[in-house]
Amino acid sequence: AGYLFNSGDINVSGKGHKGEVDAYVLIAPDGSVISVMFGDNKETSGSVTNVFASGFLKDWKGKKHGEPLPDTVTGATLTSKALNQSVSALMDKLAELKFFANIH
Repeated sequence: AGYLFNSGDINVSGKGHKGEVDAYVLIAPDGSVISVMFGDNKETSGSVTNVFASGFLKDWKGKKHGEPLPDTVTGATLTSKALNQSVSALMDKLAELKFFANIH
């Protein structure tokens, strides 16, 4: 069980090489990230493939709001940075809306 959010739905997407990069973020009841996936984006297939191949998306697993972001991916720096921005901004927005207030 968890909560699924799309950064694009709340207009907090990161800026990649080819434009905005949305992220889908599945959050566990304890407030930690279960998984992160690409949402709408216009990034090159090579950059997206590099992000997948690097294990970068799995680096988000277990992170909570305010924890350090995963390192960007060599060969897909702007794409991974944009995904980090999307997830981080989404988590910030959820914190602002007090989503994490009752989570321990």
